[in-house]
Amino acid sequence: MIRCKNLSFDYKKEKVFDGFDWELREGSIVGLLGPNGAGKTTLFKILTGLIFPKEGEVRVGGFEPKKREEDFYRKLTYVGEELATPNMSPYEYGKICGPLYPNFSEEVFLDLVDKFDFDKDKKFTSFSAGDLRKAWLALSLACRTEILLLDEPSKALDINAQSVLRRSLAEASAEGVKILLSTHHVRELEGLLDYVALIDRGGILRYSGAVEELHQDFHLSYHQQKEELPKKALAYRNSTRGWAALQWGASQEPVEIPLELLFTGLCKKRKEVNNGEEDE
Repeated sequence: MIRCKNLSFDYKKEKVFDGFDWELREGSIVGLLGPNGAGKTTLFKILTGLIFPKEGEVRVGGFEPKKREEDFYRKLTYVGEELATPNMSPYEYGKICGPLYPNFSEEVFLDLVDKFDFDKDKKFTSFSAGDLRKAWLALSLACRTEILLLDEPSKALDINAQSVLRRSLAEASAEGVKILLSTHHVRELEGLLDYVALIDRGGILRYSGAVEELHQDFHLSYHQQKEELPKKALAYRNSTRGWAALQWGASQEPVEIPLELLFTGLCKKRKEVNNGEEDE
């Protein structure tokens, strides 16, 4: 689906990627995880042809995004972290732009309008941050393109809208849509992802693999006292079984590896995770 080979990109004196290699061949809902400043948004813009790499090869669905071919954009939709505000309503926008996408469904769009609970006839310019994101998510999901890219899709969404988003992504995936989304709020989407890639600051790929196979590379150990935690633990947290520590090395049996611990351990050095908070 996606291939980046020897990718380099910088903003003037700030280098974001330097020889970045990543190939994604599998996964229905892929999470691109990483802290702020890791280059996730920049990567999305490169993958969609909004900006061009300084060096390297990038292919998405068999296309080179920098060529900006019409057929490429018929197969891909993208909702960025920063959202446009056209001087029209989402319903009007769908009427104009929907026909550009072969699988656009007004029925799906109207259903999502009802589930997300926003006014489809209100102008984009008048929306709150949450309703603006709901509108763009509804339009993009209604396009039913082969590939859907979402940068921080749950940003500004309330609890109900987050739940609607999760269900909608699962439904789109079941219909064959390949979804790549970025987030640094791992808990909001944990359990939905079937593949993860972790990018650290400096555009460094720390890990890429299927969620169900994480136990082949990592294991959890449990300890009654915090003082008993192994010094080489990547991350740890207090659990009902005592202190849980994440470490490199295969598990003796298939176990679920918490993505929050994985993200913290690989991208934020040795940390304690407690009730969603991270402390040294």
